[in-house]
Amino acid sequence: KNVIVFVADGASLSTWTAARILKGQLAGKTGEEEYLTFERFPNVGLLKTYCIDRMVSNSAASGCALFNGVKTRYNSLGIYPAHDRTCEGSSAHATKSILQYAAESGRRTGFITTARLTHATPANLYAFAAERSWESDKNSPANSEECPDIAQQLVSKKNLHINVMMGGGRKGFLPVGYDNPGAAGASNRRKRFGSDPSPKPQGERIDGRNLVQEWITEMTSMNRSPVYVTNNSTL
Repeated sequence: KNVIVFVADGASLSTWTAARILKGQLAGKTGEEEYLTFERFPNVGLLKTYCIDRMVSNSAASGCALFNGVKTRYNSLGIYPAHDRTCEGSSAHATKSILQYAAESGRRTGFITTARLTHATPANLYAFAAERSWESDKNSPANSEECPDIAQQLVSKKNLHINVMMGGGRKGFLPVGYDNPGAAGASNRRKRFGSDPSPKPQGERIDGRNLVQEWITEMTSMNRSPVYVTNNSTL
């Protein structure tokens, strides 16, 4: 059977209440008596996604509670709260997500996001980081072997089982100065909004690595058929 986890990032009971009322009022009712589609599912429950050290959580810690079943520290993802928010020793405190459990049971896995692939919410599915900002080596500690950046973890051997990865954040996988001429990216947005239309480099990695090409090479060596899509025409 298929299992789909749909995350409305940032939504809460008050958000759903407002949506329910609006839906009812648009249908000519008072609003409160309306139901959202998921409220009619045979099983409905509530999940607390708080973090252990702040009153208000964020995507990193909330995603860890949602995907990994662990309440952790603010700004941390995929990591147990016993570890502080430093690089040293973080790998020994990594948690395991529902995506990893699914892969171990022989299921095909994947994730789609409207944010970056390395954004804190989806990153909990495949990575660990004491700080959510460690999306690429540009913002990560120098000791990358102890706490590799999130983009690097996504294309590592432990995550080659992921069948589909769809989202933004390409620059975290490409070296500084790299520009993909076939990609619809920042230069197109600048044209749309009337600012500088000239092409701009789309990479930000300072280690010079092209993680996209590394992923393609590794997948090919495993006799798999990797496909890298950058625009609608190749989707």
